[in-house]
Amino acid sequence: MLSSLALILAVGLTPQHWTALSQTAMSITGDVTFQPTRMTFAGGTSVALSYVKKVGQYALYRVSAKSNPRLLRGNTICGPALPGYVAVARDGGDVAVSFFSAGIPPSDVNAQSLCATYRYIAH
Repeated sequence: MLSSLALILAVGLTPQHWTALSQTAMSITGDVTFQPTRMTFAGGTSVALSYVKKVGQYALYRVSAKSNPRLLRGNTICGPALPGYVAVARDGGDVAVSFFSAGIPPSDVNAQSLCATYRYIAH
């Protein structure tokens, strides 16, 4: 498990390009560019992020979105729910990204507010 500081250093402060790996990532988000302050999806849509805390092996970020961002083929990050948090974990070259609907911060990645999980390959 990585500490939050180690995760930020592993992910890096410079933009990281992640290639969609899971079917959901390929069909909804496409490839993404991640920074600890912003996540940009294929097509250029982005959301602002702010670090909250470490939750297990994940770094939890608050998502600042006033509306539900439209992604590939009109899909949204969390279906009809407004995204409120995202948990990011990097294990070697794989990245797991779990989005949670707005509201109370999730206590773990299986929280009831979980609305989408995507997997990527980091470059």
